[in-house]
Amino acid sequence: MRARAVQVRPSAIAFAAAALSTVFGLALFATSAVLGLAHVVEPWLAALLVGIALVLIGAGLAAWARNHLPRSTPFQVSRVKEPLHPAGEQVHPWAD
Repeated sequence: MRARAVQVRPSAIAFAAAALSTVFGLALFATSAVLGLAHVVEPWLAALLVGIALVLIGAGLAAWARNHLPRSTPFQVSRVKEPLHPAGEQVHPWAD
């Protein structure tokens, strides 16, 4: 198991670096959208509009992803009957 982890480590580090650079790239896209829109409206309004758009896109993606989850079987609780102690209910449950 340890040998496999050592083999996978460089790929995991590369995937983490790719994810981090993707997040930074998306942040720069959002910043450029704010700066571009700031030429038309006030900068605070541009930031607000881009922020609202990103939140709505995220909410839409989350709703879409939730609707496409596989249906699971309902969770059912089954109670296990505990064997009775010879002294009945007079025994404290932790006193064994």
